[in-house]
Amino acid sequence: MTRLSISLTRTAGRYAIAAVIGILYGCGGDSTTEQAVAPTPAPTPVAPVPTPVTPTPTLVVKGSVSKTQTAAAPSIVSRMLAWVLPRSAHAQTSLAGSPTSMKMKFHALLISPNANCSGPYTEVQRYATPREFDLATNPTLFEGSPPAGTYRCIIFETDDSLGVMPDAAAQAAFPGKCAVGTLYTNDLYRAPDTDFKTQAGTTIVARGSRISPVVDRIYLFASRDPAAANARTGGPSENQTLMLKTDLIVPGSTTLYFDATGGILGGTDSGAPYCVAERVEIGVR
Repeated sequence: MTRLSISLTRTAGRYAIAAVIGILYGCGGDSTTEQAVAPTPAPTPVAPVPTPVTPTPTLVVKGSVSKTQTAAAPSIVSRMLAWVLPRSAHAQTSLAGSPTSMKMKFHALLISPNANCSGPYTEVQRYATPREFDLATNPTLFEGSPPAGTYRCIIFETDDSLGVMPDAAAQAAFPGKCAVGTLYTNDLYRAPDTDFKTQAGTTIVARGSRISPVVDRIYLFASRDPAAANARTGGPSENQTLMLKTDLIVPGSTTLYFDATGGILGGTDSGAPYCVAERVEIGVR
């Protein structure tokens, strides 16, 4: 760095000082003179991102463990039907207690305008993998927006495995067989039955037993005319067909129930203990 030594004389006066300041500024020295500052450009306006609007489904299907509509249930026109599972031919027929939890896996919901449950079918919703619901919590099983109209057949595609947790009354009635807080797997469609069919008319061969359950995919048909559905070539068995009391109107809602109130049975089969929901009323309301 070069040092600049300045000697001022009295006669140089202020002119010499001004000249030195000019030299310093020209060589990069400091100056108190203000510099012009370019204005900051205004930010570019950003368009707001619209919030996506999810359309409200026009059909909602709930689940329940009660065939009776409670005060907490949505106010809808009652659509009642009931089916007692044909599995009661056993030596021990004394039933006691009710489930505190009832779990089931669902695959899809289909509806048809035809009372004989023939196509065309409208698929309201399908899960990539079966989804488990606890019917005791009144869950939403399916929702979607099928075309508005009148439908006379509802088809539930589901697993035949029903998980049941008994209450204290069942435990007291069947000590060592049913325990509070334990979930027991029930096989609803068991060997050697072969009468159930898919919506396409394919026969479903049942597997499993009460003490060795095996999961099969089954279809439950709720029809305005069960006899017509059963008589149709490739139609469902009467053992998988429910009576739909009124048409399903879309937009609308409905509830599928599995009511096993007072229907728990505990016992032994081939020396193995079991605890099952032996009497189950299935319906739509």
